[in-house]
Amino acid sequence: IYSPLSMMINGSYDIFRNGAHSKDVLNQPYLTGMKNVWRNISSPLYNINRYGWDRFTREEIFNLNLNAKEAQFLPNFSDHTIGEGMLYAKTAEWYDYHGYRYPYLWSFITTSASQFMNETVENGAYEDTSVDLIADMLVFNTAGFILFSTEWAREFFSHTLPLFDWSLQPIYDPTSHFLYNAGEQFVVRHGIPFAPRYSAFVYWGIHGIAGISYAYNDENNLSIGVGQVVNRVNENRYKGLRFLTPSLDGVIGIFYDKNNSLMTSILLSGPRLYNAQINIYPGLVKVGWFEPGVYLAFGEWDKFVFGISLAHVPLGIGLGNRYDETRSN
Repeated sequence: IYSPLSMMINGSYDIFRNGAHSKDVLNQPYLTGMKNVWRNISSPLYNINRYGWDRFTREEIFNLNLNAKEAQFLPNFSDHTIGEGMLYAKTAEWYDYHGYRYPYLWSFITTSASQFMNETVENGAYEDTSVDLIADMLVFNTAGFILFSTEWAREFFSHTLPLFDWSLQPIYDPTSHFLYNAGEQFVVRHGIPFAPRYSAFVYWGIHGIAGISYAYNDENNLSIGVGQVVNRVNENRYKGLRFLTPSLDGVIGIFYDKNNSLMTSILLSGPRLYNAQINIYPGLVKVGWFEPGVYLAFGEWDKFVFGISLAHVPLGIGLGNRYDETRSN
């Protein structure tokens, strides 16, 4: 089901999973967002100086503080360096497999465009300094491109600590123009020496889950873990300038994969916002020649959403209940 287009949809609209952000894909301030993203990344030193180098470095570049208001480094590194770096290498392999010349150049263009759109949609109607996107695009994305351009990193994350793309199945509702279930998720898994059928795993994106995988044969794995999910991104001000912090909730994840390709996921979150999300990917269920994927969500967050996807189509179609995106959590 993977293609550069599916990667761009999942990457560009990942913020739609934020409970405070409108999911109406046709009603976004795209032009304002693009202008502000470019204003920030084209003059990074000026904008960081306005925000403050000490605070920028402490919050965005490196710290091991687990306080949600000062822990931006952790998702910056895991999502933008490791996750986006892997997608850069994976997309280059897709272009190479399909006979494109200069696959890494095409991949750089595609993944950079995806990240630019991601920051554009996240920016919304804001028109001022935003150091979050400077760190994301110029520091951590660049580090990911450099890291995964090396044979060492590609080898390490293929064999020593295998890293996989378990991104979602975007679902479009033509009645509301809402886009559901778009987002990037990653997983690493490592065997446990004294228990050969068991592995420890970490699954991350807006969901951060750690747990245990059980291989019940050479191809099939069942995994279960617990962790936290970002159910809302909050806008804060420092010196009148914006910075973003998450509101977190608990989550339980159950996953079934075949040869490290995700086939089914069940995510149960609460108690702040009770919600359930089920993804069944194309290839698990077969009705004659028809092998659809299914997305089902219900609860306080998503109300009720049902969608169908197909393997070679990057956008599924479905129906969902409208909800008040501006409600406070």
